[in-house]
Amino acid sequence: MFIASKSFVTRLERARTGLLDDVLFFGKGGATSISLIHSDVFKKFMATDVSKVFLQVAGNDIPAMSTLEGIVGNIDQLVRRILEKPDPPTIIIGSIFYRYRPRGMTATDYNIQVEALNEDLARKYRQHPKVHFWSLRGLRPLKRSDFVDGVHLNRTITWRFARQVRLALFCQRPHDH
Repeated sequence: MFIASKSFVTRLERARTGLLDDVLFFGKGGATSISLIHSDVFKKFMATDVSKVFLQVAGNDIPAMSTLEGIVGNIDQLVRRILEKPDPPTIIIGSIFYRYRPRGMTATDYNIQVEALNEDLARKYRQHPKVHFWSLRGLRPLKRSDFVDGVHLNRTITWRFARQVRLALFCQRPHDH
């Protein structure tokens, strides 16, 4: 199970290499954590029985929110909603990527927010029994050339990202990474 903005879902589905053939994808274009909660995609997800969820969110939250606390709070609302499922799945939150053409702010300011958010999310869920923060090793820090347009990952990095998602979803102990 993988939930993210539609661009991540589209690129991962397009880059199918056998790595994620057994993963269900749910995505919403331009999604923020809160807009995802209120979407038809999320309603469909909530009706689906899953044991693990990989969340790749918050990239669109950064320009939309002014405070780190607000962004973490919105992600936490999404997490709490998922944990309301009758048999709550394990939730793995992927670390947020740098961008080189974010909307509404400079790349430097955006990437400073990314670092702070990743630290806050890792700290917040460090001891949680059902929620784990996954540091996307080998994908940080990304260079400008790793993106097709400053925001979306190129094909090579998308494939590396797919490997990280697979590892996160199918390893025995995701919190060790």
